[in-house]
Amino acid sequence: MDKISFLKKYEETVAACNRCGFCTSYCPTYNATGNEIHSPRGRNQMVRALIEGKVVDPVQAKESIESCLLCGECTSICFSEVPTAELMVEARNFLNKSMGVPVFLKFFLTYVLPFPRRYYWMLKISFTVKRLGIVAFLKKINLLQKIAPTLSAADDLMPRVPHRFLSDHKNVQIFFEQNWAKQGHARVLAQKKEGGLSPALIQRPKVALMPLCGSQYLNPESGLALIGLLKRLRVDFVIPEALCCGLPAASYGVTERVRHMAQENIRLMERGHFDSLLVDDSSCGAHFQDYPKYLQDDARWMKRAHDLSLKVKDLSQFLIQRGIKDHLKMTPWEGGLVAYHDPCKAQYAQKLINPPRELLFSIPRLQLVTVSDSDQCCGGGGTYSFVHPEISRDVLSAKIKNIVASGCQIVVTSSASCLIQLRAGLLQSKSKIEAVHLSSFLLRALEKRK
Repeated sequence: MDKISFLKKYEETVAACNRCGFCTSYCPTYNATGNEIHSPRGRNQMVRALIEGKVVDPVQAKESIESCLLCGECTSICFSEVPTAELMVEARNFLNKSMGVPVFLKFFLTYVLPFPRRYYWMLKISFTVKRLGIVAFLKKINLLQKIAPTLSAADDLMPRVPHRFLSDHKNVQIFFEQNWAKQGHARVLAQKKEGGLSPALIQRPKVALMPLCGSQYLNPESGLALIGLLKRLRVDFVIPEALCCGLPAASYGVTERVRHMAQENIRLMERGHFDSLLVDDSSCGAHFQDYPKYLQDDARWMKRAHDLSLKVKDLSQFLIQRGIKDHLKMTPWEGGLVAYHDPCKAQYAQKLINPPRELLFSIPRLQLVTVSDSDQCCGGGGTYSFVHPEISRDVLSAKIKNIVASGCQIVVTSSASCLIQLRAGLLQSKSKIEAVHLSSFLLRALEKRK
């Protein structure tokens, strides 16, 4: 199958766009630039032009296709429900097949991201280099911007990086699968020696707290907070062995890597026989639920992926099911006004708009204020803010203005990417508003209980 034949299977999808332009009013990148190639309509027509041979050189389509935030808002308001975000992932896959995957990206997605220990040490070394001031020095002499503008943009977004990752905390290590297994074996031996309970009664936890990149490395305080909430609710859980969900690979259209990582995660989760896969990042949760799309060419794998997707539980849904509202109702809020920012993958991919607010509304005296254009993306989009910093900053600027105008003192969200983006925007605007992950906010509210 040649490269254009690969795209031709999406011909009917792009043809469904009737070019009405209704989507342009909602697209964050179009609103930021006013450029037609940055609109959903423009992107769909660019893919159509590639299929019909009107655009022969893929380089001409690169800017339009790669500048999409993949937020999915356009599909939610499109009369024909054209899945532009999904189409852009496949279009990026086409660009990769036509032009090749950039060397560093290919190396990272092939030899680092699928290997948790390698990824751990890459980030550990990178963050140490930053804390030593080496990155700041390279930026001061304008070298980093020249040799690695993406890393320079990433550094701007994270002025402070964590000293310890989630797995570095001793009180957390006992929950990791390998350590839990060792402790279970020790308990079995002790019970045998004492003639106590049968080893069969030592049950493996049925809840897996998925080790996601955000709460593991970028914002470990949110992971610590969720563990604190689970302990309060007496939920028996384990942090399983798992790979990154593969969302970064999907964002760049490297779908072969996505399939590989999805299959490996499915194998690992099936081995655990879990009833629930708890995620504290709505972007990762949505991607886990997308596994069947990436494995649809194999009926057996698609079935396994579908079974896994049914077990994925967003933290807001899970906490409500486990009765946390009963605890929150006993903890009157004593702080200022609160706003909630909906991550795109929560509101558009998973339709998770009410559960987070249901949790916040259950806290007595808490006033939840509305943010204008709350349906708009913040411009984070995972690594989008590193690769397209100018567009990302413009999108973020509009979001921050609306958050500030709401009068809130705290803005809560449930995505690591959104959290990093909002914190950077609030810092740059010199606002005193605090951006907090939902799990951290809920634990803070409970700890104020008298």
